Amino acid sequence: MSKSLREIDSRRIESLKRRYQNKNSSPASASERASAHRMRVKAQAAIAYLAALAKVLPEDQSSQIFTEETLRPLVDAIVLGSRDDSSLPRQLSLAEMFIGMGASLSRRIKEDRLGGNIESTVKEAQKVLIAARMAKLKK
Repeated sequence: MSKSLREIDSRRIESLKRRYQNKNSSPASASERASAHRMRVKAQAAIAYLAALAKVLPEDQSSQIFTEETLRPLVDAIVLGSRDDSSLPRQLSLAEMFIGMGASLSRRIKEDRLGGNIESTVKEAQKVLIAARMAKLKK
């Protein structure tokens, strides 16, 4: 990403952050709405690009890009970023998706590699799955 793009997006993100934190802010102007739309389009394009890369790159390349270290900040921001209860159904739905993916992946494990207290991890995953399903029922 070019430096100027990073600076522009960083300024725009900070502006949006201030706007959304201020409950009494005026309605967004046409240019602000257009800018927010462009940012959403760019974000969706970036996600699609990363998904395509993840599918086609060999493991030696993927392992340099898609690591827990590089993805955790994104996943944390998406799943845990907002403490607003209105975002809880979306957050639970995403957590449920990750748990489902992990469960599918676990069928490929041929030996016990998990370590730690797997029982407490399973109980926590069950709580998330139940909460996600309850949130879907309320819709």
